[in-house]
Amino acid sequence: MKRLLSDIWDGIRFQPGRTALSFFAIGIGMISLTVLLAVLGGLRERSRTLIREMGAHVFAIMPESSTTPSLTNEIVESHASLLAANFPECRISAMRRFKTEIPGIDGSVQIVASDENMMDVRQWYLVKGRFIDTRDINKFERNAIITTRMSYYRGWDIGQVVSIKNEPFTIVGIVSPGTETIEPEGSNSSFSTGDKTILVPLSTAKLWLSPTQSDYFNLDAIFIRVSETANFRRTFSSIQRVLSGPYSKAERFTWITPEVLLSGVKRMQAAIGFTVGSVAFLCIVLGGTTLMSLMVANVRDRITEIGLRRSLGATPYDIAILFILEACIVTASASLTGTMITHLLLLLIKQYLPAPIHLDMWTFCLPFAVSLLLGILFSYGPARMAAAISPSEALRND
Repeated sequence: MKRLLSDIWDGIRFQPGRTALSFFAIGIGMISLTVLLAVLGGLRERSRTLIREMGAHVFAIMPESSTTPSLTNEIVESHASLLAANFPECRISAMRRFKTEIPGIDGSVQIVASDENMMDVRQWYLVKGRFIDTRDINKFERNAIITTRMSYYRGWDIGQVVSIKNEPFTIVGIVSPGTETIEPEGSNSSFSTGDKTILVPLSTAKLWLSPTQSDYFNLDAIFIRVSETANFRRTFSSIQRVLSGPYSKAERFTWITPEVLLSGVKRMQAAIGFTVGSVAFLCIVLGGTTLMSLMVANVRDRITEIGLRRSLGATPYDIAILFILEACIVTASASLTGTMITHLLLLLIKQYLPAPIHLDMWTFCLPFAVSLLLGILFSYGPARMAAAISPSEALRND
């Protein structure tokens, strides 16, 4: 084995130009493949995160923007009350959202006014303290729930008082809403939680509104969790029918189901899979054909060496294995170099990329396996050609 590896190294070392060209061509293909796998893996992870945060049995109703003033698309508190009365088996939560500035925090902070059902509906994790309860809603209690990110960002904890729109709110709980914001295509940003979010009782939203305002009773979203024992599609259709009265047309609302939530991700997966996948495929084919043509030239230049090996007892199998292993070493080295460089670059710049990136064992091992297969496939023909050379033919060539 040591002698075989020495022979392979000599074959690579004495032809640096051809080896470098093959190495470069295969490396580009492996880089493209690694990027493709990383992006598709990131989109798969994002799909899982969206479903986990939203919930497989949860959907949302939001007002649809309209350019026609005569159409009333608002969602109001009475809609939530109507659904709660007609679907007691479902968990229903109403939400209203505000943006405000808080001293000491860069940029605007999202204030989410919601009810005691929000945590159960969205299945958030309570890290510390408690969530909004019925007493907070009924008594207009100025209590606040902050996210873990907000707690880390400001160093806030339970018992501290934070000023929200010039009103003092006491922090009573810390929750973890998830690792990603949720902004489905076609909906407004009311659906997302975000990094800088503070939750308050829904009733306290009236502190910042006047009863004479037209949007005094408006909501930004209603979240509905269907019982796992119930038929999701049937319940969804029933709720649409209930909200199809003469003054609240269901078609004027935006309905966010898990399928709608993932539609944008699936379209991005298809687009990236086609574009980046085509580039990766072409790069791999180009690298393979480059390797094969260089291996053919390599065989022709080494006819004398092959004949000498045959005359000293080497079998056709030995000659074929020599060239196949030589090609595999080149492709494997190119793959390792390309994937390591790609992993390092993606780790450094992934937060600036428009698509999510997920790096794991497969983004490293799969390109390596493909490179080995590439080396075997595209060196098989030249290896057979080398194995077919006889000592007499080598002598005539010399």
